[in-house]
Amino acid sequence: MGERSRGCDRVSLVLLLHLQQRADRQKRDRHRADGPEKLKILYYPDDIFVYADREKMIEVIANLITNAIKFTKEGTITVASKVGREDNMVQVTVSDTGTRIDPEVMPKIFDKFVTKLDSGTGIGLYISKKIVEVHGRVMQAANRQDCRGAIVSFKLPLTKTSELPESK
Repeated sequence: MGERSRGCDRVSLVLLLHLQQRADRQKRDRHRADGPEKLKILYYPDDIFVYADREKMIEVIANLITNAIKFTKEGTITVASKVGREDNMVQVTVSDTGTRIDPEVMPKIFDKFVTKLDSGTGIGLYISKKIVEVHGRVMQAANRQDCRGAIVSFKLPLTKTSELPESK
C-alpha cells in the first residue's frame, strides 16, 4: 500500500455510516420535501474496523450518497460493506435503483467537472476517487446488471484490533 496517509486511524465503519446516515436523512428530506416519501436509504455495514482518515471517508460516503440521491427519484439506495477475507480488505458499496450511468459519461465519470445535471459541479466523484487513491486504493463505478441504477465501490484495508489505537 505504500506510506500511510496522514490523519489515518483505526475507524469503525459502523460509526462512519451511522454519522453519515443522520446527515442523509436531512438531505433526503430536503430533496423530497415536495412529494411523498419514495426514496429509501438502507445501511448494511459490518461491525469492522478499517485504516482510514475518518473525516475524509465521511466525505467520500457523503459524496456517493448525494450522487445516488440526485439520480434516484424513487427507489432504494443501499450502502453496504463486505469483508474480503482473502485480501484482508473491506469493500464499501453504494448502489441505487435510479438512473443508470450514461454511456458517454462512464469512461470519464471520475474526471473533474463531469455531470449530466443542471445542478452540481461534477467534482464530487473526482474528489472521492482522489481520497480513496491517497489511501492506496481504487474506486470503481458500474451500471447494475438488472438494468436499474448504478454501483460505486471502493476498498479499504482492515485493521487488527491490537494494531492501532482506538479511534476517537
